[in-house]
Amino acid sequence: MRSEQPRRPSWERPSLFTRVMAAAGLVFLHAPVWVIALYAFTTEDRTYQFPPPGLTLHWFDVAFARDDIWESMRLSLLVASAATLLAIILGTLAAFALARRNFSGKESITLLFVLPIALPGILTGLALLAGMRTIGLEPGFWTIVAGHATFCLVIVYNNVVARLRRIPPSWVEASMDLGARGHQTFRYVLLPQIATALLAGGMLAFALSFDEIIVTLFTAGHERTLPIWFYSELFRPRERPVTNVVAVVVILVTPGSDPARVLPDAARREEVSRESEVPPHRMPPISTPRNALRPERTHADQTPDQRQARRRRRQGRRRVEPGDRQGAGPRCRGVARPDRRGGESG
Repeated sequence: MRSEQPRRPSWERPSLFTRVMAAAGLVFLHAPVWVIALYAFTTEDRTYQFPPPGLTLHWFDVAFARDDIWESMRLSLLVASAATLLAIILGTLAAFALARRNFSGKESITLLFVLPIALPGILTGLALLAGMRTIGLEPGFWTIVAGHATFCLVIVYNNVVARLRRIPPSWVEASMDLGARGHQTFRYVLLPQIATALLAGGMLAFALSFDEIIVTLFTAGHERTLPIWFYSELFRPRERPVTNVVAVVVILVTPGSDPARVLPDAARREEVSRESEVPPHRMPPISTPRNALRPERTHADQTPDQRQARRRRRQGRRRVEPGDRQGAGPRCRGVARPDRRGGESG
């Protein structure tokens, strides 16, 4: 018979209103995606009629034959990769500089790091454009990278700082006491601990840089990234389904770089390694006997022969002949015991 699972209390079960609102939220989030996918196959080239008058694959051939699409996508990938790499390097260095030390002005510097992502993008873009014109720098590829790195750096910095605060300082001190140099301590002690934080921050920074348009409009000049290409194509009266085709391609590629599919294995290994560590208050003292460090074996770990031999040894210890050991157990209850004052007790 299958044992029935205990029923959850009523206060732990979601109500009907909660489930309906959760379903409505999912529909609200994903309905536009399905609309874009639907109109990538429509036969109408100007307006969006619902339902579509017909379905066709013609717009996929048109999109794959246009070189401007692939050039814009290539530029977006290069910009996102360069901005992510720059953000990982600078964000990690800033996190190591601010995570463990307290000094005057630390809070102000931390606020300056977080400010680019807290401010509206149009203000960041205007500030970057004014700075580039002041120093006479022409907008181009590297100005886009610099503009994207300002907010990508914040993502990496927050992830690395949060992970460094979880690492006990005693690990670094123990590594230095054992003779490790600075780069060895970073490579063998700190880097394995912050690897998942760098991966998560890097992937999120890449995603933010790939679809950024507001800061890019102020720093791109004549360059056209994929978001700018989308923005310019929306004002063309014909071939509107081409933008939907490109959007569908980006949607299909996006799940392959989802952090939720990459991070669980690394996070699980990190959690297992953390659980296997012995807390300091449970560490055995130095004077503990060697037998105390051996794992306790139970009857389930022994074979039948081992259990039988153990039973025989126990029975042999219990068989005490009168006169061999005085007062060793209940079988020697009638044996005379010598009195401490020299006599015998009956």
